[in-house]
This record gives sequence, structure tokens and C-alpha cells, in this order.
Amino acid sequence: MLWPFCACVCFRDSHEKIVQYIDLLMRKSECDFFKCTRLTKKTFNFLVGEMEHTERFSSTQQPRRGTPPTAPATALAVTLWYLGTQSAQRDIAGRFDISQGHLSVIVKDVVDFVCGLSQTVNRWPTEPQMNDVEEQFSSLAQFPGVIGAVDGCHIPISAPDYCQNDYLDRNHTHSVNLMAVCDANKKITYCFAGYPGSVHGQSLCQLCTRASRGHFLPPAIPEQPLSHSGRLGISAATTCDGAVQRHWCLNCSAAAL
Repeated sequence: MLWPFCACVCFRDSHEKIVQYIDLLMRKSECDFFKCTRLTKKTFNFLVGEMEHTERFSSTQQPRRGTPPTAPATALAVTLWYLGTQSAQRDIAGRFDISQGHLSVIVKDVVDFVCGLSQTVNRWPTEPQMNDVEEQFSSLAQFPGVIGAVDGCHIPISAPDYCQNDYLDRNHTHSVNLMAVCDANKKITYCFAGYPGSVHGQSLCQLCTRASRGHFLPPAIPEQPLSHSGRLGISAATTCDGAVQRHWCLNCSAAAL
């Protein structure tokens, strides 16, 4: 007796892809390049150089299963495109001539790499550097005693399965808080993110790691100026023992600088 024979044949869809799109991207003007990646070419090339020093993105790594490794420039461009646009992974993969599954792996690896740079790139100024930053802010905005401009924003997220109300911000959108500080040259010196969108900005300042080190304005000093010409900074206040202690002044926009 012959048993029925069933065969299942799977076909892989063939998608048209753009070859060497990274070369076309690098030939764009500075303005167009920034619109695509949210970075200048100088910063982009710096990150590519740092990636090449890692084992994961080294140009000397051996091909896997006969497939050449993805170049650091392509991996970084793919990740920036994915994070900075609303494009689907399938569209991005086709643009950079890689598979969708490989794109997911690249994004995770690049994000891990960038997060690893945070301790060396986003550095809080030392005491001598604070004096230089104070002079720069004073020259820029005629506002003395400032060592940083701070502002925050809400990063939209998908509604979580639990505690949805905690992530509902003032705009009735589910989000997480992001707070960042920059110096007079608009270089970020501190970043703090992750708290639910319902957390108020003042509470965020008290919860962040810098608050425990005396770098934020405590409620005990309400007489400190909170704003000046729409700018936000850190004002120097004299403590009871005569020592100069710097504190945050809130309700300003770093973008105004």
C-alpha cells in the first residue's frame, strides 16, 4: 500500500535592494546628511572609527558562512535610520542591501556600542572645567554662575501592558522622560532617561543621579532665580559656610542657547 506523499516547498521572496547606498549617503550635502542620520559627517566618521576598534565591528573579522561582515559605516547608518525615522525594518533592509533579520541584530549591537561610550563622551565637567563653562555662558548670555543648560522631553512609546496610567504624560500620550544637560558649546554633559511620562520635571531632577551629588537646586533654596531670558542654567549659590555650591535653575530651554 502506498501512503500519500505530501511535500512542502518553501520559497523565499526576492526583494529588490539598493546596492552601496552608504556611498550615496556619504555623497550627500551636510544638510541632507544630517536630515537622514541626525548627525554631522564629522560625528558619524568619529563613531565609525571607534566602532572599528571593537571586536564586533573590526574590519579584520572573518566572514561568517561565506557572507562578508557588515561594514561599520553601514551598521551605524542602518541604526540611525531605524531610530530616527518611522520606516519599517523591511524598507531599511532593502535600502542598505541586508536582510531584515540581520538588521535587527545590527541595531542591537550598535545601540549597545553607543551606550558603552556614554561614560567617556557624556562627562560632567570637573571643577576647573566648570570655571571655563561659567565664563562661556557669561559671555554668551550675560548670565553669571551657569555651568549647564538643562531641558527635558517626552519620548513616545507604545502603551505598556501594565501601569498604563503611569506612562501617560500631560499631552495624554504614553511616553518616558528624558532630561539632558549641555554646556555652552551644546555638548551634552549629562543624560538621564527612563522614568514614566507622568513624572513631573521637578521630581525628575530630584530623582536623577546628579541630585544626590548636590548639583541640582533643592527645595530649601527657593529664592534662587529660575529663569533668565528664556534660558535654563545652573546658578551659583553661596552656602551657609561660605562655600560656593552650584545648583540647577529650572524652566528654561537649552535650545534657546
